[in-house]
Amino acid sequence: MPHTIEWMSTITEHPHVVRDCEILQGEPIIKGTRIPVRAIVENLRLGYRPEELPQHLPSLNLAQIYDAISYFHDHSSEIERHIQENAISDEDINASDTRRGARFG
Repeated sequence: MPHTIEWMSTITEHPHVVRDCEILQGEPIIKGTRIPVRAIVENLRLGYRPEELPQHLPSLNLAQIYDAISYFHDHSSEIERHIQENAISDEDINASDTRRGARFG
């Protein structure tokens, strides 16, 4: 009889951050969401304060946001790698703008 493997979230040392191999290939996310820790970091780099983020990410509360920030400080090289791997190049942005202009211009 074959064994069924149940995919479960892997807990981390941070109560609001988990890994789930079925979500974003195991990238650290906020528990109960599909929001990666890198999204919090990228929003902070855009100039948003942690207290403003629930307005932009309404499924999150401040405890989750601050825990994601703490996770980033404990695992900065990993999160930086995820940010780089998911970055959109200037060429892709320009190509998208060109396509939109042709379609709507």
